[in-house]
Amino acid sequence: MDGRWRMGMAALVGSLALLGGCSKYARSLDMVRADANEAYAAGKFTVALSDYQEYIERKPGSTDVRFRLAETLMQLHRPTEAESHFRAVYDVNPNDVKNAKGLASAMIAGGRGGDGLDFFRAYLDQRPTAEGYFALADLAMQAGVPDDAERALLIAAKLDGTTSPEPHRHLGRFYEQMHKDELAVPRWRAVLFFDVMDTEARDRLRALGQVPGPSAALDPSRLD
Repeated sequence: MDGRWRMGMAALVGSLALLGGCSKYARSLDMVRADANEAYAAGKFTVALSDYQEYIERKPGSTDVRFRLAETLMQLHRPTEAESHFRAVYDVNPNDVKNAKGLASAMIAGGRGGDGLDFFRAYLDQRPTAEGYFALADLAMQAGVPDDAERALLIAAKLDGTTSPEPHRHLGRFYEQMHKDELAVPRWRAVLFFDVMDTEARDRLRALGQVPGPSAALDPSRLD
């Protein structure tokens, strides 16, 4: 009897230990990620950070969640920590421009603006796309170098400006931000060349004192 009792107790203790181990994580990975995304969207970055960290602890190979973890650290003004996560994601997929931009942005936010811009320029040397130059413009503005931002956007316009309105849209926004309305107007007119009913371009031209009719559309090939 004593032997059976001891065996029963041993089994019970083993079961409780197993249950205790399983209960370390109360939520599924999908729930953790959903809770983290919800907290991030609500601006509850400390909560989001804890959830993203739990997810990565349980599934360290998830690059998309690691990227969100890095973004959350940036929101919490912890760029040095964010940089290590952005770099891990970049090392896995260097062809995605958002990974390179995140890494450069963390460098800039951490007080290494020159390093961040140099890194991203070297990245663009290998992968010159309009999207990449849009990102460089954002990074240059973050680093407080608007002249570099303008140069990046003008390069984007040379790359895609005759086939897409987006470089002109970016330049229109940039020139308005820089209070250079006379340079913004032709860029918004170039956007109309692709779609004369483009809502943003029409609204911006009206705000700049222009009449956004069909004749306002400007062939981008006429721009420098």
